[in-house]
Amino acid sequence: MLDRDEVLKIVDNAYALRVQGDKAAIAEIWADNATYGLGADPSLLPRLPAGPSDAEPAVSDLIDLFTFHTVERVDAIVEGNRAAIVWNVELSRAGGGERTTTQISQLWAMTDDGKVQSLREYGDTALITRLLT
Repeated sequence: MLDRDEVLKIVDNAYALRVQGDKAAIAEIWADNATYGLGADPSLLPRLPAGPSDAEPAVSDLIDLFTFHTVERVDAIVEGNRAAIVWNVELSRAGGGERTTTQISQLWAMTDDGKVQSLREYGDTALITRLLT
């Protein structure tokens, strides 16, 4: 089992890669059969991978849609190989446009060897919709 520092290091690294837009490196964090899900009504966000679905292509699609300019971990609760994390994120639609700051919350689950088994994400659905239009 991972300890708190190891879990947070994996998550922080994933977000550093996300800010860089490094899809190839992010693809390496996933365990076999890893899942991603967005906690939102899929009918409101038809362009997004609501899931749970295959994590690697779902997150790759999100990187194609949104640029994360800065991220700051606000809070984290880690219990065993699971973490609940809140982030402040400055983002925009990929390719430019309005930059805005919001908070997102996530539930992470890791394997004992440090791969991400699942990621469930929650954010401001109205903001996401506005950025996509």
